[in-house]
Amino acid sequence: ASFGYKDIYFLDASLRNDVSSALPVNNNSYAYPSVSASVVFSDLLKWSTLSFGKIRAGYAVAGADLAPYQTDNGFILGTVYTGIPPAPGINPITVPNELRNPNIKPSFAKSYEAGIDLKFLKNRLGVDFTYYLQRNEDQIISLDVSGASGFSSTVVNAGLIENKGIELSLTGSPFQTKTFSWNSTLNFARNKSMVKELYPGINVYQLDANTYS
Repeated sequence: ASFGYKDIYFLDASLRNDVSSALPVNNNSYAYPSVSASVVFSDLLKWSTLSFGKIRAGYAVAGADLAPYQTDNGFILGTVYTGIPPAPGINPITVPNELRNPNIKPSFAKSYEAGIDLKFLKNRLGVDFTYYLQRNEDQIISLDVSGASGFSSTVVNAGLIENKGIELSLTGSPFQTKTFSWNSTLNFARNKSMVKELYPGINVYQLDANTYS
């Protein structure tokens, strides 16, 4: 839904609900909203030097599920060519190395953003500044477990990853005629990502590894 008043005040909102067959039945439906607002304050100031001015802020949530067949334990059926004893030609049945989790929940990313857009001298000079913060909660990860359990890993909800930063864009038209225009843009961005929390009792989590020979 979008609302506007006098071409100055704007409000946008949305609500989405997903139902995932990859999640347990008691956790397979999850809703997440978003809302943003902006004010074109240049129309209120009536300052001739300022061609356009807008402040904006927003909040949004995005949900995510996981790959299928990660919630119930089962067996893996091999082929007759696997060659596992007792004899070739027999389909072997094995237990997977990963322990499934019937209580897994969807993960959510919550984002906050605020910014200001300014244009001066009939749009010859522009400034666009944004500050953002995103928090990824209940990430679905594969966690190592003791081999004494009969498994090597299990699927859990864990962790809190935080991303925050700024983005700055400067635009200008230093030279402009009826037949020629020179436009320049300068961008600057800074992002800081931090793992704020892991699973209780876990201080190190390896995301990936490569082996070279």
